[in-house]
Amino acid sequence: MIELIISDVTDSATYRAIARELKKSGHTVHFTLITDEANPFTDWLLASDYDASHRVLESRLSLVNHWFGIRRHLFASQPQVIICLGQIATIIGLSAALGLQSSWRLYVRQHSTTHRETRSYKGQLYDRLSNRLADHIVATNQNVLQSLCDVEGVSRDRVTVIYLGIDISDFSNPDEPRVIEVSKRWGIDRSKTTIGMIARLTEIKGWPYLIDHLVAELQKSPHLQLVIANAVGDLREDVQSTLVPVRNQVIFIEYEPDVAALYATFDVFVHIPVSPTVEAFGLVYLEAFAAGIPAVITMSGIAHEIATNEVNCLVVPHKDGVATVSAINRLLLSASERQYLSAAARKAVSQFDITDMAVAYSNLFISWSKRRSEMH
Repeated sequence: MIELIISDVTDSATYRAIARELKKSGHTVHFTLITDEANPFTDWLLASDYDASHRVLESRLSLVNHWFGIRRHLFASQPQVIICLGQIATIIGLSAALGLQSSWRLYVRQHSTTHRETRSYKGQLYDRLSNRLADHIVATNQNVLQSLCDVEGVSRDRVTVIYLGIDISDFSNPDEPRVIEVSKRWGIDRSKTTIGMIARLTEIKGWPYLIDHLVAELQKSPHLQLVIANAVGDLREDVQSTLVPVRNQVIFIEYEPDVAALYATFDVFVHIPVSPTVEAFGLVYLEAFAAGIPAVITMSGIAHEIATNEVNCLVVPHKDGVATVSAINRLLLSASERQYLSAAARKAVSQFDITDMAVAYSNLFISWSKRRSEMH
């Protein structure tokens, strides 16, 4: 039996693909979901004939109760493999499985140096504890691998690298009715030129270094509109306050399920994390490239492996709002350059297919399940 414990998720094409692939394998799989409330992913999993249970986080006391409940479940079901995805799931799942000799404990590392760069001592403690409790770790790219092995001292033989993937065909060619629906839902005026950003409103995503320059640019150019998706985070009030002078040109989106259609409303995409490693993977790099949206970026996460300045995107220095706006304007003024970068970007991500990713995860989990069964 394979047990997946998942938390900190609203919806995830990645998790859905892994679930489908495991189901096709015919192995016995159980999902434990830990979320604040029901959401599109939990609803999909529970409604799609998967063996799953949902534990709602109502308070810290409920977290303790869930730990004991999950521990009882694990000792009763005796899974060969326990896979944890999400911070809460990792701490609860790995610790609840202590003493369960028949199980192999694994977690998927979805961040790199964030806790060190933000000086989150609680986060760094979480990293050390997770690494110690796990028998094996999945890193989502070379950046995360280096953080684990070179910075945190994890042995290389305890880590498997499996790159994230996306549905490339969906991002490259979303149906026009979907694009129209997303535009109407959020009031995106497609007659205007749209700068798109999909980044939480936090310091590590570069907002403090860009926002004032964006305001100045929007004030000079009434034909521009700015769309900010995933617009949550500790800087939300500050960003919204700064954008008040151009509020009629700005659209905030907290959550949009049809991300592929949303990208199709952008003319230029901007993503500028503050350091080379703070972005663990940066799925938005893949998405924007697959969608063929000319991009202005800083190098972080997977960008190191797919992005080439002036070949498939424009790369700007970290924490440099002036250079970022200058690069945006350069793209907006040159249709030929946008077209060239768009075509090259699509080619750069052609190998990151979500089906290949899901098969790699499924094969890893199943191989260890068989190995554990043979040992016990």
